[in-house]
Amino acid sequence: MERSRLEYTSELLRHFADLRDGTHGGAISRQDKERLFTASVTLLDPHARQPLNEINTDLLLGTGEVTPLDLTAAFAMFPNGGMAVRPRGMIRVIDADGGTAYDNPPHTERVISPQSAFQMVSMLEDVMDRGTASAARGWGVRFPSGGKTGTTNEFKDAWFVGFSSSIAVGVWVGFDQPKTIGREGYGARYALPIWSDFMRRASRLRVPQAFEPPETLRDEPLCRISYLKPVEGCPVYTEYFKKGDAIPSRLCPVHQGTVKQRVQRAVEGFFSGMAKRVLRGIFK
Repeated sequence: MERSRLEYTSELLRHFADLRDGTHGGAISRQDKERLFTASVTLLDPHARQPLNEINTDLLLGTGEVTPLDLTAAFAMFPNGGMAVRPRGMIRVIDADGGTAYDNPPHTERVISPQSAFQMVSMLEDVMDRGTASAARGWGVRFPSGGKTGTTNEFKDAWFVGFSSSIAVGVWVGFDQPKTIGREGYGARYALPIWSDFMRRASRLRVPQAFEPPETLRDEPLCRISYLKPVEGCPVYTEYFKKGDAIPSRLCPVHQGTVKQRVQRAVEGFFSGMAKRVLRGIFK
């Protein structure tokens, strides 16, 4: 049976959400996560037959095609706790006598765990707070929300897909026959203002709530600059880890910290350097 585009989308996002970084005792940086996410969601070819790790790497550059409906449906899975809902153009038809002539109930499927889904929500919230979509906060989107901008080569397509706890919305700006939208036609410049205006109005009817992390996730403060264990003076944010994730153990080397923290950092560096020298001697 041929797999649907939504199934391929869900599988790709599942692979991304399960990504780990076991090196340097730290987590993947938020910038890298954002870039990887942008690449992952373009791999939406429903006719692909090869395993995911063998897909033509040209697709990673954004040459795969995706509709606004496909991408918005994929994003909706994150605030929905990892449950994908198949989009419906028609929900129910009532006849003249008040009977149900047609009923199209929602079709849902779990594609990632609630823990992985919330980790993605957390990352996409950062895009709104400190990333390419931060302008939305000044346009009235001050409630909990997440999303991602997108821009294709030569500024032919501008995207923004985002969500609150109650609604997911995708905006695409472009021409029917692809051509450059305009100078610096970034998603943040063309699609994000439209999305922000709609979400601000929609929030009056579908009131957003705070995103609640699953109880099984562990919250850890990290340095916002180094993404490592914070020392005194670090600007911090909260990262969420599930069982099996690599939690950063090294102290931040960017900020000075207390005397005790500087000593601890020096000791860590000494033993880390010693281990590297031993390994080089073994494999020389």
